[in-house]
Amino acid sequence: MYTAAAMTTTTPTPAPAIGIVLMGGPLTGAMIRDLRLANELARRGYRVHLWWTIDCNRSLPLDPNITEHWLFHGMRYQGPGFHRLRDHMGMWISNRVTDARRAVSVQKRPQMVVRMMRRVVRQACDGVERDHALIQRFARQLDDAGVQVVSTSLAILGLWVKAARDIMRTPCRYVPTFQGHELYLDYARQIGREDDLCHRLRQVVDGADYPAIAVSREYRRSIIDELKVHPDRIVAIPPGVPRIEPMDRAEALAKLRALHPQLRADVPLILFLGRQDAEKGVDLLVYAAKMLRDRGRSFQLAFVGSTLFGKGFRYTCESIANLLQVPAVIAKQVTGELWSSWLAGSHVVVYPSVLRETFGMVPVEAMAHGTPAVAPNLGGVAGALEAEGVTAGLRFDPWDTTDLAAKLDLMLTDPDLWAKLAGNARTVAEYYSVARMGDRVLDHLGLPRRV
Repeated sequence: MYTAAAMTTTTPTPAPAIGIVLMGGPLTGAMIRDLRLANELARRGYRVHLWWTIDCNRSLPLDPNITEHWLFHGMRYQGPGFHRLRDHMGMWISNRVTDARRAVSVQKRPQMVVRMMRRVVRQACDGVERDHALIQRFARQLDDAGVQVVSTSLAILGLWVKAARDIMRTPCRYVPTFQGHELYLDYARQIGREDDLCHRLRQVVDGADYPAIAVSREYRRSIIDELKVHPDRIVAIPPGVPRIEPMDRAEALAKLRALHPQLRADVPLILFLGRQDAEKGVDLLVYAAKMLRDRGRSFQLAFVGSTLFGKGFRYTCESIANLLQVPAVIAKQVTGELWSSWLAGSHVVVYPSVLRETFGMVPVEAMAHGTPAVAPNLGGVAGALEAEGVTAGLRFDPWDTTDLAAKLDLMLTDPDLWAKLAGNARTVAEYYSVARMGDRVLDHLGLPRRV
């Protein structure tokens, strides 16, 4: 005979619903981190709801169990009045025009991005709660989805979350993430509102239910110094790159040579992969390459990536390379298998940024393919070259073309050093895997890992 206790079954506790608010379009690097996090949380059985702002992006596949929403399109804040109409127009365009075509359109109209971002920043400074209809709609969506925790890809987006939480039936908890804040602080500076935005960002951090997340230890220190955030209110959790099956170097080069016949399989390839804009320091690499040529070094050079602020800087670097007789393959933004081919087929990936990068996603992705990297000893990208005492790249003195050339010279002429760094590369990349990022974020939120 069964007793009542024996017949009792345990009902599994449903996984909490987690919301992620991210910015599509201009800040692609920040977006990738959170799309990967969304997929990882969905893989572990969490109910994930994604809210797009500014623009959306369909190039990185999302888990089919993730529910997508719009918070607002960038066109909403393009001018006074008619917010709802412009919002719907922008969403309609984003949902029907491919990512590639919209990206080309934006690159041809850099001032459109500047104008849009200035207005978004102005709205943040003036008070997002003034946009009553938007905040009320967002609060209803959060309530209807049963979202318990919201993570924002950019700290500024925490202002919209904080305003919606205050009017929700069942208030959610939220955590802001800092990455790329210097870009929207620059827009605030352009309109004379930098102090106002810094004040608003401190409000986001102080009102959060968890310490804010910075994507590197060095970046955390800069947030504390620049925004006067209390050290107890911010922690460092690095982004993640997917675990991949490394591509064979010869196979990768064969794919690249099919598109760029001038590439040679027997000559080391030095690669820059990323946005070809002024802050990325591509011109430093051109000058360093000239120094290597003068020393008689044999190598190939390639610059691959899109632009955000128009093509002027790309043309400038191309002109300098031609003037100095440093031949280079210059290619537009690539994705998927071709992206991996560039990383796997290169002898070394260079990330010569002139600003304090928050992290170094491209170098870590290169290391996942077994390719060592060279980066400045500045900002979060410097720390991305090592993990737990293992190093997979070389650092050069910031803004120092001579030192950059010296480090690249070592990569070209010291096969033992290159082999050691290449051998360490996948170990370092594993430390920054998406799975480990998921563990760290869930631990920070006090939620079970559900591996």
